[in-house]
Amino acid sequence: MRLWPFGRRSTITRTRDGLIITIPAPANIFILLFLTAWLIAWAVAEVFIPWQIVNGEIEVSGFILAFLAGWTLFGPLAIYAWLWMVRGKEYVRVTADIIGIRRSVWSRGIERQFLVADIFGIRVVDDDAWHFWREEDPPRYSWREGPIAFEYRGETVRFGKGLREKEAHELLDAITAVLS
Repeated sequence: MRLWPFGRRSTITRTRDGLIITIPAPANIFILLFLTAWLIAWAVAEVFIPWQIVNGEIEVSGFILAFLAGWTLFGPLAIYAWLWMVRGKEYVRVTADIIGIRRSVWSRGIERQFLVADIFGIRVVDDDAWHFWREEDPPRYSWREGPIAFEYRGETVRFGKGLREKEAHELLDAITAVLS
């Protein structure tokens, strides 16, 4: 079961310089519930394993240290994934000179800026991967970069995670109107 607002997911705010597109992060209720349970277990283990080592209840071994190191390293990644699904947004700022893309959680994030003069081939990419599984819409919880893409200095830049193809085309029309 996927979580997303009915109809359009994105909002377009017109400014005097161009527009700002806000796209909420995609979420999946099952992954969100799993991560919630995993993070609770993670926090408990982060407290109790070192506590038991200090009290001498667990003997220190290479396995315990490797497990604790891995557990500690993956915790922040899971926290970020959970926060991204709950509070994440992708902001696309379009002016006549720059396209800026910022992925943020609670308004924290770094904007990548791309000069319009160096951008070409802006388009909606049809990912055949989800069509293989006979899904009508793209998976909104995946880590793929989104259906809107352009070429910039030898790299392909993608954005719009979780957008349906129709909405991606509508956003592309709004972006090209500002750029032309």
